[in-house]
Amino acid sequence: MTPGRTIKGSKSGSRNRDSESWIYSYADLVTNLLALFVMLLVISKGQFKESKSLSAQKAHASQTAQTPNDSTTLTPSDRDRVEAVVAKINGQVSPVSPHDDKVTVQRANEGLKVNFGGEMLFDSGSAALRQESMPALAMVSGLLLTLPTGFVVDVEGHTDATPTRSGRYPSNWELSSARAGSVVRALQDFGFPADRMRAVGFADTQPVAPGAEGASNRRVVLRLKVREESK
Repeated sequence: MTPGRTIKGSKSGSRNRDSESWIYSYADLVTNLLALFVMLLVISKGQFKESKSLSAQKAHASQTAQTPNDSTTLTPSDRDRVEAVVAKINGQVSPVSPHDDKVTVQRANEGLKVNFGGEMLFDSGSAALRQESMPALAMVSGLLLTLPTGFVVDVEGHTDATPTRSGRYPSNWELSSARAGSVVRALQDFGFPADRMRAVGFADTQPVAPGAEGASNRRVVLRLKVREESK
């Protein structure tokens, strides 16, 4: 009787151990899954930080690209010089230009903006300067020459959204760039140094205001700034 009982008990214990072995496999599986999730979490956090860093770098690069000529804000001394030029331009534009209502002067943190309405400078679809605009350009060039050599000028060409009909300029990009170049050449002819100017065409991408009429968007802007290296 005793040996039979021993054999019976041994078989029952073996079956119990076999039936419980899945617990160990399940525990191993849960442990591996937990480790996997932890690794994925760590990797995702690292990628998120890297993505934020790249986004910050791109934003900084974009801001840098939008700041031509390494310009900076004006010192009080520079601002006084600009204010003097503003006063002279406001006092002299009217008598030299029959389109004086198309010339405006705006102060900006980085310097000064002189806006010439497109009708004053050019005929429709043309990049050839009108002769009656020359006195105003000559006067502005002379006043800019009174400023220290650290001042530079971005000449910006802007158009409205109407497609060009001239075969010479396939789009407003070419037209706005050509108009900016014409003003740069005129200022150079009047004595302003070429190495202190830059011509830029913006087509219709920078209207004066949202929903602004087409005529007001046709303009050339002289943006006066101070180079960073001149500080």
